Formats: sequence, C-alpha cells, structure tokens
Amino acid sequence: MALHISGPLYVGGVEVVDEDGNIDAPVTTTNLTTTGNTILGDAVTDTLTVQGASSIQSTSALSLAVGANGATTPAFTVDSATASQVAGLKVTGAATGGTVAIVATDSGADTNLTINAKGTGTIGIGSVSTGVVQVTPKLSLGLNGGAASDSGILMGVGTSVAPAATSTADAKFVEIRAKTTAATGDNRLAYLRYDIGGAAGGECIRAFTDLTAATNTARGAHVSLQAGATGTVSGLGAGVDAQLYLKNEALAGGTYSALNSEIYSEGSSVTTAGATDVSFIRVSNGGDATGAATVLAAGNFMTLSGMGTATSATNIFHTTGTVSATHGLRINIDGVDYDVLLKASTYA
Repeated sequence: MALHISGPLYVGGVEVVDEDGNIDAPVTTTNLTTTGNTILGDAVTDTLTVQGASSIQSTSALSLAVGANGATTPAFTVDSATASQVAGLKVTGAATGGTVAIVATDSGADTNLTINAKGTGTIGIGSVSTGVVQVTPKLSLGLNGGAASDSGILMGVGTSVAPAATSTADAKFVEIRAKTTAATGDNRLAYLRYDIGGAAGGECIRAFTDLTAATNTARGAHVSLQAGATGTVSGLGAGVDAQLYLKNEALAGGTYSALNSEIYSEGSSVTTAGATDVSFIRVSNGGDATGAATVLAAGNFMTLSGMGTATSATNIFHTTGTVSATHGLRINIDGVDYDVLLKASTYA
C-alpha cells in the first residue's frame, strides 16, 4: 500500500520533508535511497556530516563538484568520465606531525600523475611552507621535447636521439642570476665537489659543444670575470683559475698539470688545411682599441709567480749562460709567425 503525503512532513514538530519533496535537516536514517536529483540542505550555509565510509559511483565529468556556485566554476572537481576509468588519486591522512600522502592508484602496476596550472599560470611547490622540497628518485625535466635522461642520476633532460631543442634566437636552456652583498667570506653561485673513490676516472664538470652546422663563433665553455671602477679586487682577479691541489703527501705515478690544453684528432681524415688558424693556446687583446692599447702598454704576455731567483740549478727558472738556440717554437702575433728560441736544457 502506497502512502501519499501532500504538503510538508513533520516528525516531532520538526519539518523533515518540505512541500516540494526536499529532505530537510536534521534527519537520521539507517538506509536512504533516492532517485533523480537529490538536494540535501536548503541553504549554502548548511553543513552535511557523513559518518562511516561513503562512495559515489558516476561516469560524469562532474562526479563531485564543490564550490560556492555548485557545478558552475567549482573550487574542487572530480572527473570520472574517462572510458574504462580505473586509475585515480588517493589521499592518506596522518597523525599530527606525520606525513600526508597523495598517490596515484591503478588496477595495474604503473600509472602516471600530472599536476598543471591553467594556461600560463604558475605551479608553486613549497611557495608558503619553509621546509625542504625533496624529490625522489630522479628529477627528469621534460622540456622542449627532450626525452627523459638515460644517464642522469639526480636530474636530467634529453638523450642523444631526443635532446631538448629550440629554434629561438638567443635562447638559454638554463639561466640562473644571483647576487650577494656579503662583506666577508668565500661566496659562490655554485659549489660542486666530486669525490672519486673508485678506480675509474672522471671529471667534476664536463662541458661539450658539438658543432653540427656551420656557425660563426662557438666555445666549449665561456667564463668571464668583470671588473671596473666600482668593482675591484685587492688580491687576485682571474677569468679562469685552474688549480692543481697537491695534498700534503707523496705523489705516486701519473701525469699532473694545473692546465691541460689538448687538440684531439678523431681519425686519419682530419686536416686543418682549410682552417684560418689552429693553435693550442690563443691569446687575444680585444675590445675597444683605446682600452686595448693601455693593456699593450702596461700588461704582460705572461706573469710567472713563485719562481724564485734564477740559479744555475735544476729549478724551473735557471741560468744557462751564453748559448745558441737549436730549436724554435712557432707562435703567431697579429698574423706574423715568430719563433720562441729554444735549446736543450742543461738540467734536463
């Protein structure tokens, strides 16, 4: 037998169902099944408390929408409209001071997770908190079409087959600009220290520029120190400082050098006949002609420090007496070839 009620329904003097069939709070029920569109509450300031587990089964792009305007421009949306959707997102709470976990879920073994702002919006990670942002395991920078790095342990982007690429003029793939106003200390923009504790060799930094097209000027690395009237040094100012640090112990074998300049020829087809100039070391006095003239007038081609007084001994700087040169080392100065005259060392 069906029960039909016209008008609102009151229980114990409290309106439970209004005249339009809407369920009003407060109401407590063990099992509640509704069909069609169901509205709980009649004002945006009402609260809904659910005790126990809850699930929503929906294939809608707005399976759950929360916001001041409901499904219109919501503050939070759950979209489960993807065909055969089985992957999702799980949020696990924690005790006070613990770690809240946000992880992707899937019926399979692996699934990806993306986080995006809208349009040109910015994604802020740790933009309010003051703790450390920890990335584990490797950070792969998927930029400009670069594939995930094969060999980068901590971070990387691109492979030899699929590097990050651009055709934009004057582009920089990485740019960091910083400033310090500290009055004391040894201040550095970047500090890299590499401990080689095994039998294999290596480098702390490896820079490699590969010319795969005709270009004008290129360098494997370009390092500069800028100085002027408002920025000076009281000690050493060097564009590049190459130091061989000898520990307070005896060396054993090997070839050591503070600076190694090498021209590496890959194969027997190498020829330098078409090059304008090829040299192991090139020294240039460039820039403004007037300024360059002051360098010529007061500067040195080379300054040697710590050589001591020339003696007739096996020191690097030693006397030879009056001798005749037997060999020459060619150098080029402003397009003219000269010889640095040499003789066999008395103390070789």
